[in-house]
Formats: sequence, C-alpha cells, structure tokens
Amino acid sequence: MQRMVGMADRMKQVWERASRGLHGLVLGVESLELPSSDTVCVVGVDCARWERPLGPMLEARDKLDALVQQTRAPILIGGQPSDALLRRELVEDDDGRSDGHLVGLANRLQRQVAMPVVVVVEAIDEADDVTLELLTRMIAAESGLHVALLLTTRGASPADRPSFDRVVAALRSRLGDEAIFEIGVSEDAAEVADEPDGPALEDMPLEVLRVLRAGATVGDTFEAAVVSELLGLDVITTLELLQLAKDQGSPVRDLGEGVFRMPHGLGERLRDSITPSLASAWHRHLAFVLGDEPGGDDEATELDTESGEADGPPYRPVHAPDPREGARDEAPNGRSSRESRRLPDRASRAAEHAEAAGDADAAAQQYLEAATRAASLGAYERATELLARSSELLASGPPTRERRLLRLRGLIEMARIKWYAVGEQSEGFKLEDAVALLDRARSLTRADDPADLRAELSALSARVAYDIGSEQRLREALGWLDEAREALLDGGRPMNAARLLNDEAAIRVRLGEFERAGELLRRSRDVFSRYADSSPVARRELAETDLLVARLMLHAPEAHRRDPESLHWALESAHSAERAYQQMGDSRERARAWETLARLELLRDRPSAAMQFLRSAVAVQEQLGDVVGLARTTAALAEVMADTGMYDDALQLLSESVSLNRLKGSERGLAYNRAGLEELIGRLPPDHARRLGSTIEELRGQL
Repeated sequence: MQRMVGMADRMKQVWERASRGLHGLVLGVESLELPSSDTVCVVGVDCARWERPLGPMLEARDKLDALVQQTRAPILIGGQPSDALLRRELVEDDDGRSDGHLVGLANRLQRQVAMPVVVVVEAIDEADDVTLELLTRMIAAESGLHVALLLTTRGASPADRPSFDRVVAALRSRLGDEAIFEIGVSEDAAEVADEPDGPALEDMPLEVLRVLRAGATVGDTFEAAVVSELLGLDVITTLELLQLAKDQGSPVRDLGEGVFRMPHGLGERLRDSITPSLASAWHRHLAFVLGDEPGGDDEATELDTESGEADGPPYRPVHAPDPREGARDEAPNGRSSRESRRLPDRASRAAEHAEAAGDADAAAQQYLEAATRAASLGAYERATELLARSSELLASGPPTRERRLLRLRGLIEMARIKWYAVGEQSEGFKLEDAVALLDRARSLTRADDPADLRAELSALSARVAYDIGSEQRLREALGWLDEAREALLDGGRPMNAARLLNDEAAIRVRLGEFERAGELLRRSRDVFSRYADSSPVARRELAETDLLVARLMLHAPEAHRRDPESLHWALESAHSAERAYQQMGDSRERARAWETLARLELLRDRPSAAMQFLRSAVAVQEQLGDVVGLARTTAALAEVMADTGMYDDALQLLSESVSLNRLKGSERGLAYNRAGLEELIGRLPPDHARRLGSTIEELRGQL
C-alpha cells in the first residue's frame, strides 16, 4: 500500500499507472481529479448514486456502448454475431459470447480510440455485493480486460465486507501492494453519524410533502425526472420543491445530475403516510414509466439496424425496440421527456413497482428483462435470481397464453445463461443443464407461437449441441437449424436465416463435410449480396462470410488446399473481405484478412508475399493493442521467418509477443504464443536448436 506526501504527486502516479493499463484502488478520496481529455479517455460511474444491485455496472455498460457507437467509423454498423459458430470453428478466435460484457465493450473502445481508456468506478465502499463480485472477476487476468480499472473509496476500507475484501485481494494478487493508494484515511476513521429524519411531515408544505412522498415511493435514492413523470410536473418545478424541502430542514442529499437520497428512516415515514390506494396507483404508474414496451419487429428493422447481436452484446431485450420511439416520447400526462427510459437499472425497478402494485404479469416480464441485462454483464448468479423470481410470479396465476410465452422466454434465457457461463468456465453451470432447460422450453412451444421465438429456441439448441460436440448432437443440431431457418423465413427474416446457413457450415466442417460447407457459404453469401447495396449490416455480413470462405480452405483436406480453382476462390474471397473492412474502417478485421491472405499465399509457396501481409497485420494489431490477434499473427510470421532461415528474428518476435501478453494478462494470447513456440522449435535445425537452447528454455519458463 502506498502512502505519498503531496496530493498532486499522488494523483499523478495514480493516472500514470492507469494510462499504462494497470488497475488501481485509491482509498479515501472524495472525488478524482481527471486528467486532460486529450491524454486519457475516462469512463466513470459513482456507486453512491445506485441503490439496487448492479446499478453502477449497468451505467458503465451503457456509457461504454455509447462511446463505442460514437468513435467507430460511420459506416461501421456492427461487430460479429455473438453466437456465430463458423467463426469459432475457422477463425480460431474466442466465440465472442462475452463481447457485450463490460470487458468486451471496454476492449472494443480501446481499439477505436488513440489514447488509453480508463474505467473509473468511484465509491466502491458504497457498492452492492453483486457489483463488487463483478469487479473482482474483471480484475483477474482471466477476464481478458485490456484497459485499466481505477477504483476509489470515499472512506476507509469498510469492515465486515467480504466482497470488498475480495476486490482488494484480487488487486494485490495480480499487481501487488503498488496497486493500492491510501489518501488521507486513517485506520480508525470515525464512522459517519446517521443523518436526522428531518421535520415532522405535518409541518411540511403540501407540495413539498407530495414530492417527497413520490420520491420515497421511487426509493430512498430517486431521480427528479422520475418523480416529475410520476406527478406530471416539469423537472424544474420538482427541483425547486426539493430545494424548498432542503431549506426547511429535510435531510435530502443532492448526489448530482438530478439524483437525490433521503435517509431510510425518513423514507419509511413517508411511505407509511401514503394511503394504500395511492401507493398502488403510483407503483403501477412507475412500472409503466420505467418499463420497456413492446415494439415494432418488421423486416425494415432487420435490414436497417439489426445485426444478430452484431455489436456483440448477448443482451437481448424481451421486446424489440420500437423504431418509432421518438413519436411516443411523452408519458400520458404530456409533461415528460422520458428520461426514465434511459436509466440503466429501469427494468429491475419497474419489476419491483409492478409487483408492489399487484401486477404479476408485468412484474414477471420486467424481471425477465432485468435478467437479460444482468447476464449481459456476466453477472449470471444475479440473472438466475431474477429469472427465478419471474418464474415464481408466473406460476402464481392461471396458465394464460401470455404467461406461457413468458415462461418459454424465461427458459430460453436461462438456457442461454448456462451456455454462456460454460463458455466462460463459470462454476456451477453445465451444458447438460442447458439441454434440459431447452427440452422443457420445447414442451411449452406451440405451432402458432411467434416465429422469432421458435427460431431462437431452435438456434440456441443447435449451438448448445455444437458445443457438446458428439456426432449424435451435431446431427441433432442440423435438424434444429432447419427448423430455425424455416421459422425465420416464415417471419420474413431472410438475413437471420442466412446467418444460420453459416452455422450449419460450421457443423459440416466439424463433421468433415467441407464441400457441403462451401455450398452453404455460397448460399448465405448470395443472400447478403442481395441486400448489401442498401444495408450496412448486410455489407458486414457479406465481408464476414467472405473471410469465412477463405478460412475454410485452411481447414480443408490436403487435396482441396492444393486445388488451383478452390485456392483461387479462397484468395478472391479474402481480398474481397479485406477491401470491405477497409471501406468500413474496421482495422482489426482487416488485419485478420491479411493474416488469412498470408496463410493462403503459403499454400501457393509464396513466403515473401505472405511475410508482407503478416507484417502489415502486425503493424495494425500493435497500434490497436489487439494482443490476441497479434499473438496469432506473430506465430504465423515466426513460422515464415523460420522457413527462410531467420531463426533468431523469429524467436525475438515471439519473445516480444509473450512479454506483451504477460503485461496485458491475456491467457488466450499466451496460448497462441505456446503453440507458436512449439511450432518454431519443430522447424529448427539441430545446430540452431542447440545454439538457441537457453533462450528457448527461458521463454518456455515465461510461458
């Protein structure tokens, strides 16, 4: 733990470490002084402003997502489909299932901006346990986070908070005591005294009392905008009445940005003073203004904006967003700007208010929505709790069609959580559990159920079967994909159906049916080409399919790899993908296309052309900080160097990549380094193997 003298020197050292991508914890600072926006991209949240579990992390996710949208090239509409199987089979990359988590979004933002990204989480001494557990996982090297987490407390380390202690232990384990800075905090810091409950309710002006009661109904922590929507007031009037309440002695704290907090005792007194009928009416209205609504789901939306989780997040809203949202931007009272629709934790809050109003169906739907948001952060245990509550509410009433469909969605979401968690090696989650949940979901399905829901069930079943991997399961997966495509085509979703052709191609590759896989890729490519002129999403899907066509050649049997016609098709596809990614401004994927071109050139016995492509890829990946892509490309470049007798250069290149991956904590990058080193060792002549033996053993030790 570091105790330093001058505040300026302290904060300078904190930010110097953070700008190098190193996590840190600053104890006892009321508010961080931010560096120049020209030197560091800061994404900050304050845990003190959030009362419910995961609130700070949901806010961080929304902020990161907004910055990702703002900083990418205008034509770049999305990333890769998060569940795509063929990419996992052929590109030898991670499966992307965590791309929508904070880690994936933060890493993507870092690739898109030319300065260090730092995620600042203030006041973690006031954070909920679920948030602290998620921070602990993000700090660990296995998370793959490539940006700095800078955490703060406003007081001393809280006593008897095991979840907080685990955050500190994770920091110390990975970075040592140097990661923890103590500023102005003594170990025996006095506890803050409880705030008074304020004046008697009968002494308050009626309008002030009305606003405070409404705030207490929202929660001990509440937003002026939400109170305004509830009461039909403009926000300025609400803020003026809260100012008057403070002037008269009410201990309501302004936390900034229109967020207020009252002591729990005052909140209880205010809630107890509200008649049950008014409380129920207010809860029902709050459930409406905070909750998500059903929206449009037409083909135009797919072609213009949908990308099959294209920007990565495994978060799937229970209802598709309405493209006409702006047309209904006012609540029934006509006074609101619908600020509540932008609150990150709105779904869980809407569920609680709906449940308090006795509307079990609305509450179940919003708990399901909240679960998908929690799962999108990787908070699987929290998501499971919310889904369980949704299921309990649905079981408490008559078995209507609406309840059956919500139960069906809940089972699909729970199966997806099991599948994602297995992919991230979370304990307590098994693929067999996902299979059982999907079987239960199928037993609830009816032929007239929504096409997208039936397709989602079948597609997820196929993807789980693919991960199990036995031939029997792979054959079952082909049947599920046929069902899913049929449902999507019935629902007018040709591009979604085409994506599943690529999934089927992945299964055909796993089964060794390369020619059949190639035919499927041609079919999907034809669909994406049809829409490419009018849809940026289709253009991206077309580029991705072209890259997969090229990668297919690298996994084909020897006879196919040496066939001039097949090799020509693969090269043309790789060049087409490279040009498309250049037009999109997607340097990361362009580098992957270069790596693919290099491997294809090696099949043509053209090592000099291969080396040129690989050097171009390395230059871009170094600039982007893409350590995993760099490790993969470095391994290929080392092989080419070894084949041309550049053994020392090849070993030096691998050594530099190992150092970078160790610094960034990238386990996947190090796995590529290990494979690359063993491949290089196998290519060394005996005399060079002896000469470089000590260097090789030293590098093995680092790995």
